[in-house]
Amino acid sequence: MKQILTALLASLAAMAMAAETNLEIKGPRDYTAWGSPKYYQTPPTVTLADGVVKVTCGKTVEGVNPINFQFAVRSTREYKAGATYTVTFTLKSNTDIVKGARANIQHAQAPFKIFGATPITLTANEAKEFKIVAKMTEDVAVRTCTPCLHIPLQEGQTLELSNVKFSEE
Repeated sequence: MKQILTALLASLAAMAMAAETNLEIKGPRDYTAWGSPKYYQTPPTVTLADGVVKVTCGKTVEGVNPINFQFAVRSTREYKAGATYTVTFTLKSNTDIVKGARANIQHAQAPFKIFGATPITLTANEAKEFKIVAKMTEDVAVRTCTPCLHIPLQEGQTLELSNVKFSEE
């Protein structure tokens, strides 16, 4: 009986650790956004309503190849070596995203080490769920970006981020 109870408790603990946590983005303190002025003539705007972050690209510099806009959800969560972490989120864009875009779990400042990444491709006006898996090889106790989007926005493009969830296994 004691072995069954111990196994049950271990199983419940494992399930609790793997449970998803919604990452709430309440305002500008919860994220950072950056776009190079070499391409983004007017900085993209970021708005937040009903749990959806909307990035709208303004005027871009004509004749310059698109440069990735970076939008990152800030996190002070600590990561443990040997653990696996998963971040899922939904993205939607009013234009196709076919190449050059990705999402990472990474340091929030130099050296910007990446712990997990996934490529981003989208069909215009279709929401799509993405997943980043990071198998940690070291403890991390510094601020991270979870997720950090790197997407080359086009003039007039809107990008919507929602349903950001985090889990530890």
